[in-house]
Amino acid sequence: MTMHFDAVDPGTPYQKSAEEMAYFKTSSAYGNLEPPNNDEISAFKQLKEDVESNNDTNAQKIFNLAWHYEHGIDSELSNIMYGQRYPDYKKAIQLYKKSYKKKFGLAAHQIGILYEKGGYGIKQNYLKASEWYLKDIEITGDRKTVSSYRDNTSYLTIARLYIEGLGVEENHVKAVEILSSLKFTGHPTVPFPKFTKEIINNKAQMYYMFSQIYTDYPDGGIFGRTYGCGHWNSKEDGYLISNDAREALWEKWLKKALEINYAPALFDYAQHLNDSRCLDLDRGKPEYIEEKMKSLKDSMRSLYYYKQSHKFGYELALDYYNETLNNIVNEVSKAYTIVLESKKN
Repeated sequence: MTMHFDAVDPGTPYQKSAEEMAYFKTSSAYGNLEPPNNDEISAFKQLKEDVESNNDTNAQKIFNLAWHYEHGIDSELSNIMYGQRYPDYKKAIQLYKKSYKKKFGLAAHQIGILYEKGGYGIKQNYLKASEWYLKDIEITGDRKTVSSYRDNTSYLTIARLYIEGLGVEENHVKAVEILSSLKFTGHPTVPFPKFTKEIINNKAQMYYMFSQIYTDYPDGGIFGRTYGCGHWNSKEDGYLISNDAREALWEKWLKKALEINYAPALFDYAQHLNDSRCLDLDRGKPEYIEEKMKSLKDSMRSLYYYKQSHKFGYELALDYYNETLNNIVNEVSKAYTIVLESKKN
């Protein structure tokens, strides 16, 4: 009998295992969950029994069981939807190591993630995390594809540690060299250029490259598309960092590029500020006015960055400047008219 776990892809690197993981049992991306049926509960119990009794030494199945321990899924699957989960990182790492010994590189990568996250019985340790990411690379050195939920690579994660100086000595040259070796699928925001001395000497471009790992467009940037930060706001459920942490890192590196007047960075920041298409100053409840005024101020600020981006060579920025200015003028005019009419009445 074939088991089906209709999986919402939450942006993790483990899509290949989704149909065998009870954790993924959901019916839609909008939170409509179905309780596990008896066959699915039996299938999970069988997986647990086979792996823990050493009857099944399949590396993928060992990995799958480790994933359940990591997320605190109980043997009755009763806590998948609403129950309290009790993750056990120690037990998960034991099983991941078992899977890794069978040359399953993804298990090494996941051990690195657990050490980087810390908690649930494991002390956060960036050095150990980096060591395990490198173990994954040793096994699967040709897996260099990033930028979609279904693609995963320790190259991306170890590069981030070099960028931020976490567990390893901060080394931007090394990070760029690693990132420049990656291949892309889908539609990455900015492909990393070929590694050259010119790239290393161009600080603005290098900082902008780093920001693109964390950008919020589209779907959380390269890092977000690999670890699901674009759609999820916590580091639960296998995600490496929270959405807030990712956004802070994006801003950190983008602003370094802004300081050097790098045109693409100026344009990105303008896009981030610009909310002129959604202002609707003449509609909505009065309590929304404070939020709307903030959007108006940010949109007005974006005009400066569009202008600067155009000044430093980004031709398309001028079109966005004009569109944004028109949107702001139209919305303010509508609001002004409403105020005048209200005074007459």
